[in-house]
Amino acid sequence: MIRIGVIGYGYWGPNIVRNFHAHDCSEVVLVCDKNPKCQERLRKAHPGIAYTTDENEILNSPNIDAVAVVTPVWTHYELAKRALENGKHVFVEKPFTWSIAQAEELIELADRKNLKIMVDHTFLFTGAVKKIKEVVEKRELGDLYYYDSLRVNLGLFQHDVNVIWDLAPHDLSIMDYVIAEKPEAVVATGQKHLNGVEDVAFITVYFPKKIIAHVNVNWLSPVKVRTTLIGGEKKMLVWNDLDADEKIKIYDKGVSMSTNPSNLHQLLVSYRSGDMWAPKLNRLKRSAPRPPISLSASRKIRRHSTTASRDYELSASWKPRTSPSGVAERRLPCERIVSIAPSVRLGKDVRLSKFINLYGCEIGDETKIGAFVEIQKNASVGKRCKISSHTFIARAWKSRTTSSSGTA
Repeated sequence: MIRIGVIGYGYWGPNIVRNFHAHDCSEVVLVCDKNPKCQERLRKAHPGIAYTTDENEILNSPNIDAVAVVTPVWTHYELAKRALENGKHVFVEKPFTWSIAQAEELIELADRKNLKIMVDHTFLFTGAVKKIKEVVEKRELGDLYYYDSLRVNLGLFQHDVNVIWDLAPHDLSIMDYVIAEKPEAVVATGQKHLNGVEDVAFITVYFPKKIIAHVNVNWLSPVKVRTTLIGGEKKMLVWNDLDADEKIKIYDKGVSMSTNPSNLHQLLVSYRSGDMWAPKLNRLKRSAPRPPISLSASRKIRRHSTTASRDYELSASWKPRTSPSGVAERRLPCERIVSIAPSVRLGKDVRLSKFINLYGCEIGDETKIGAFVEIQKNASVGKRCKISSHTFIARAWKSRTTSSSGTA
């Protein structure tokens, strides 16, 4: 059993705590956050896990084997370095560090200490990306032409990194995983509008064999879009991560060109338009449990994968888990990786994906909720709704003070 200490319980921390605590081979024993309000959130979700506001209690504890760093980017290097120096494995959120020099120093330190360090590139753990990898490796698309990603939303604004450092690591890690070739050149441009860092940016990556990749990241979009197009010689693939039912669609469409033997200057262009299908994403049964830290520290970031993500139907059965303090926690079986507070009211035939936090809310009948969703206390979701993945929902409220427009 690996004993985990988690530093940071803000936006993403609850997901890390829940997943490590639900895994058969790990246990979260201590959580740290400077914000005292986080203690109440932790108490409601995991009453048996201890809490502290002093990170030294985690970094110096002889009872902790690994440290998860889920804090602002500017703190990653110092916290990870101290954890490694104290003989602890490290799990750190993306982006890894503030600079390449800091990243290389941490990797070298982990090598010297014979410790493991892992960066949490979330999408490499999903069934959608694993299916894309499979399709590309089987050459169902033929020779790759392009990778084109649109990853935009309104916020969340960061103060220590720009939009490229915040959102683009997802696409860069996916490209490294899916595309066999190594990049030859990278061009990036962006613009600052609000808080002194780039909030709109465009990245172009050039690969051998005429493969080109383009990534658009934006904190100023009126709508949230998570769409990736991968074009090939034979077929084309569209991945919409916000679609709860058919995330991946493959189109038998393409273009072929040939020359007229009687006129070498005349090109014959033919367009092919065939079927479209949505492949079934892998739904693998859990095999023998694996340690949550699986990426060895090395100078070369190795490609890695885990069990594919999967959707689950909510059942009425609950398995209480007794915490070290003797308090029973109400949760779904750990295979579901879903955390639901006892006060949540669920309708009939509600469908939940993995990695969900529900706190004192109400969910209507036949509603579908995607992965990485958190719904806060007193929020209400109607019947037959579809909540896209990576969504945060809180109850709307009105301020007691008003501005000139009537709202604060």
